[in-house]
Amino acid sequence: MIYDINLAIDYDYKAASDRARTLVRLLPSDRAGEQRMLRSALKISPRPDERREERDFFGNWTTTAVWHGPIDALHLTLNLRVERLAPGR
Repeated sequence: MIYDINLAIDYDYKAASDRARTLVRLLPSDRAGEQRMLRSALKISPRPDERREERDFFGNWTTTAVWHGPIDALHLTLNLRVERLAPGR
C-alpha cells in the first residue's frame, strides 16, 4: 500500500532569536521487508544559512538547519510517499 503524507509545522516566536539551530527528525526510516520511502521533500522557511542531512546511529534521516541571523518564525513543510510492504514481501 502506498501512502502520500503531507505535514506542515509552523512556529511563531514572541521575540526574534539572535541565531538558531534546529534538528528535525521527520522522515520515516526504510525497514527491510516492511516499508520504504519512495520520495520526500522537506522545505524550511526562512531558508537556513546551513543545512545538513545525514543518518543518525540508528539509520534514521535527520536534518540540521542553522540560521546565523535572527528569525521570529519557522515553517516546515514535508511531502513524502511511503510504500508499506506486505508481510513476507
